[in-house]
Amino acid sequence: MIERTEMDQCLKRPCQVCESNSRVLMYRQVFGDISRVSFLKGYDVVVCRSCGFAFADNIPSQDAFDRYYESQSKYDGNRTDPSRQEVMKNGLEFISQFVSDKDSRILEIGCGSGDFLRHLEHNGFSSLSAIEPSKHSVDLLLKETGINAMTGSFLKVGSSSTHDLVILLTVLEHVVDLSRAIRSISNMLRQDGLLFIRVPDVCRFSDFEDSPFQQFSPEHINYFSTITLSNLMGRNGYTLLKCEEISLHETVTTVLPMINLMFRKCDTDNESYPLEMDNRVHPKLKKYIELSAMRDVEVNGRIAELALSQEPILVWGVGTHTLRLLELGPLKNCNIVAFFDSNTHYNGGLFNDIPVHSPEELSRYPYKILISSKVFQDEICSFIRNDLGAPNELVLLY
Repeated sequence: MIERTEMDQCLKRPCQVCESNSRVLMYRQVFGDISRVSFLKGYDVVVCRSCGFAFADNIPSQDAFDRYYESQSKYDGNRTDPSRQEVMKNGLEFISQFVSDKDSRILEIGCGSGDFLRHLEHNGFSSLSAIEPSKHSVDLLLKETGINAMTGSFLKVGSSSTHDLVILLTVLEHVVDLSRAIRSISNMLRQDGLLFIRVPDVCRFSDFEDSPFQQFSPEHINYFSTITLSNLMGRNGYTLLKCEEISLHETVTTVLPMINLMFRKCDTDNESYPLEMDNRVHPKLKKYIELSAMRDVEVNGRIAELALSQEPILVWGVGTHTLRLLELGPLKNCNIVAFFDSNTHYNGGLFNDIPVHSPEELSRYPYKILISSKVFQDEICSFIRNDLGAPNELVLLY
């Protein structure tokens, strides 16, 4: 668990692409303090004046993030819903353009439950490895598959330069020290080896409907465009082979903007690599922040009615959405009896002496349930009604 003192110790980051300390402040993100849930108090969203890279500033160290993913990760579950199948199919199709040998040595870093590696194994790939901070996920992979999985942070786990392909699916947006991360990856990849990266696309945040400021989560601290990620990789000795802007379903009803990029390892580093200024990021991010502010007014208007009535309520979900509303909106003024979340790591947490319970405890409470999520709103409602059989009135924000 992350200690409170670690949350209070924040780092001033130089730009991870060009190392400039000149930046434009775009937004100040803040989070409420729920024990066993809260990872950091907040951060500044900034854009580098020199190259256009957007990132979170004033954040805890990489070690603090690593401990979070080891002990409180929300990526342990193995999802098999149709939207997840689409994600895996897209990844396989992208890889197959560059890798035809099913015996290629493939390593996935930050594999979570390992569903993509399982998909590769199902499609005939035979030499698969994983590095994942969650021991629970690694234990399941070792038990259920032939995948060679290892527990730990890839920044600390040693590995020889033998892999033909390294995969990072929505990983780099979580990393504090990006140059150190890429050096570690290079040590695991053979010369001329391939690196497949997928990250959220900052230039299209505003094109997809989402809950307010959801892209600025406690875990997402880098906001890439195709240009800024290509700049970062170019300076670290990689050549871009292909990139594609895609739209992938997070759930059946929620679509997110992503970028697939395939790089080839060339030189160890290339500090003379000519950086391209990405002038799109600042206006695109500004538009996303403005749209989020407008949606925020609507959401808080609905919650304000509950705060005014002071009727007892339950809140389902203690993720980014809730943490932010507790700090900035009227949610903290509501008469909250208890929080609920399906992530077992959060159970037993407290916000102002209000407990976080597992779903199994819901039957003890007859009150209205405020569903504090947009992405998973429909899934949560279905779970409450169909799986738990709970008759509580549901309050929807979206």
